[in-house]
Amino acid sequence: MSPDSPLKKCGTGASPVRTTAEGGCATPTSDENRDSPEPQPGLFQRAAKRILLTSVNNLGDCVVFLPVAAAARAAWPEARLTLLTGRRGAEAAALTGLMDDVLPLPPSRRYPPKAKLLALVPRLRAEKFDLAFMAGGDSSFVSLLLYLGGVKTRIGFADCSLSGLLTSRVKATALELEARRNFRLAEMAGLTGPMPRPPCRIRPEMAEAAQRRLSELGVSLSGAPLLLVHPGSSTPLRRWPAERFAELCRRVTADGLARPLLLEGPAEAGLGESLGAQSHAPVLRNVESIELLGAIMAQCGLFLGQSSGPMHVAFLVGTPTVSLWGDADPAIWGPAWEEERHLLIRTPHPCAGCAQWTARHAVTRCRPGMPCESCMEAVTLDTVLEAVERQLRTLSARRP
Repeated sequence: MSPDSPLKKCGTGASPVRTTAEGGCATPTSDENRDSPEPQPGLFQRAAKRILLTSVNNLGDCVVFLPVAAAARAAWPEARLTLLTGRRGAEAAALTGLMDDVLPLPPSRRYPPKAKLLALVPRLRAEKFDLAFMAGGDSSFVSLLLYLGGVKTRIGFADCSLSGLLTSRVKATALELEARRNFRLAEMAGLTGPMPRPPCRIRPEMAEAAQRRLSELGVSLSGAPLLLVHPGSSTPLRRWPAERFAELCRRVTADGLARPLLLEGPAEAGLGESLGAQSHAPVLRNVESIELLGAIMAQCGLFLGQSSGPMHVAFLVGTPTVSLWGDADPAIWGPAWEEERHLLIRTPHPCAGCAQWTARHAVTRCRPGMPCESCMEAVTLDTVLEAVERQLRTLSARRP
């Protein structure tokens, strides 16, 4: 790989997840478990009994918050862990087996209405939580909820506008992975050591449901590896041109390298059907849950897509990826564990990674003459095809 190549390996990381007999994934054993954080003298040198974790944003935000839950579970195995999150976050957490309970948030486009959050106060008071971790990016109103809910120790970030309601505040740091930034919350509670990889345990019934869905599409688990292609994104400007996805699918099929399977989410209804007609690849749509999506991903050899929720699910499950990046910054949202399994492709525009997220909207700054519309178009088909072929060759070399 030349120094100027847009293909970037993320570095070196932890051992890959272990595949179960049912086709799912399981927690890495031995070395990784040996390095799990232990409580240190300080804020919580005695066992916490009831712990609340809050992540009220998007699916990806919840996934990069899960190392905090993994650290808490390793340090206090007898504690009761509760997650306050939306439906998709709860389904992603189900892939880990870490949580004892979930407090579901009311459905909303982004942040839950404040009145409905306040309705959770009696439940929080009844639970009598010892400790709460508030994810980075959570609405500042969540800190008020924790305060009114009577949580004894409330740990969050100092850049929250209502951080005065927290009992412990982590100061903002220089640019770093959001998962690593979140893990500073656990360190504030006295948990030190390497940031743990969240476990992944796919339940047997989910593995069976995944095989049924693939069978219904006429997709066999034998033969060339499955290439799960997600051409969509909730942010349209993050999408690579659809016709290039179609051409890539045609080429890898013709070369016998992989069998493409198109993933169509609710944000890109109709896109999968269009690409399926162009590439003759089956289309997976209307997946009932994120947990089922993770089980299907565990059956795939490679994931291809942009910065999106499904990409983060692939990171969690341990499926190797090729991910395309424009305004989103992989230095913040890229893989935080098993980095050697993933290839990142950034737009060649010098303003890449320009998105600056606030509590309500994205503020995007582009240089003159470089509109956002050209951001992903600048990533060439040959570049992505080279990355996919490289990952597939690596996968083939690992096969017995």
